[in-house]
This record gives sequence, C-alpha cells and structure tokens, in this order.
Amino acid sequence: MALMLACLCATPSFAGAPGKFEGWELEHGVDPPGYAVIDPQSTDLNIDGVVLACEEADDHRILQLQLYLSTEGPLLPQGVPPLRLKNHPRAEISIDGQVFPVGLLFADD
Repeated sequence: MALMLACLCATPSFAGAPGKFEGWELEHGVDPPGYAVIDPQSTDLNIDGVVLACEEADDHRILQLQLYLSTEGPLLPQGVPPLRLKNHPRAEISIDGQVFPVGLLFADD
C-alpha cells in the first residue's frame, strides 16, 4: 500500500489536481503539492486529521502517513483509558472496503 500511495505523489493526477483529489485537500500554492490532508469519515480512534506527505529522503521521495489526534496523550481507541494500552499494539487501515495491516512506529513526542 505504501508503494501505491508513494506512486500517487509522483503522478500528475494527484500532483496536478486543482485543490482536491477524492476528498483530499492538497497543499495550496505549490506545484506539485507536498502533502494532502483529510478528516476521517469514520474512525474508532482519537484521530482528528490525516496527512499524506511526500518527503525527500536521500535521492528519492517517501510517503509519510501522519495522524493528528483529537485528544492529548497517546493514540487510543475511542473511550478506552490509557491504562488499557497493549505493550505491542497492531493496526489495520480500511480504504474503500479493502483492509491493509500496518506497522506502528511512534515518534518520541
């Protein structure tokens, strides 16, 4: 999936879309845009916004999936106290009815 999304950043249909791409709001005033943002239609996590950002990494571009939380503290299922967090969490992403397992990597902050 990451490879597929990375290809989107490099394609003219994603980079050249005026303002939106199937619900995604593209970075304004830059050609090609470096990121796209969307508010999730539904989630069982404390996620307020999602950003796909194309970043330079050595001699190529990579895609980052950035999650912006609606609450202070860790990424949590809605209504679950932080004390119930698992030591080895796992996740999956559902896009248009397809489910993709993902690896979770956390920044220090």
